[in-house]
Amino acid sequence: MLLLQDGRLLGALDLDSPAFNWFNAADQAGLKQLASVFVAETDFE
Repeated sequence: MLLLQDGRLLGALDLDSPAFNWFNAADQAGLKQLASVFVAETDFE
């Protein structure tokens, strides 16, 4: 998952799992929300 702010690439959130298709749609939604909070609350200057 790319971490973007105002179209600028800040980084990526990359998670590994012990099995293929380990994460589901609810996991993805929660991780997107987590990434959004991280970008909003971090000073990338």
